[in-house]
Amino acid sequence: MVNKTTDDEAVAVLTVAQFLVRYHMSNSTFYQLLKAGQGPRLMRVGSKKILILKTDAQRWERQMSGASETDAA
Repeated sequence: MVNKTTDDEAVAVLTVAQFLVRYHMSNSTFYQLLKAGQGPRLMRVGSKKILILKTDAQRWERQMSGASETDAA
């Protein structure tokens, strides 16, 4: 029997809405970052659904943290 869990960590993808909540970001800031080439990598499913792999979100977070540390130096 497979143990089904609703634990957030068990899900390997985030919706854009979940990403925005997780990183305390507005919709407009998210799309401005994407336009500037600084957003996370997106995965399109079908013609409308957009998902972000958690590994891509974590990579984006590390890149943004590195950029802010470089800016502060």
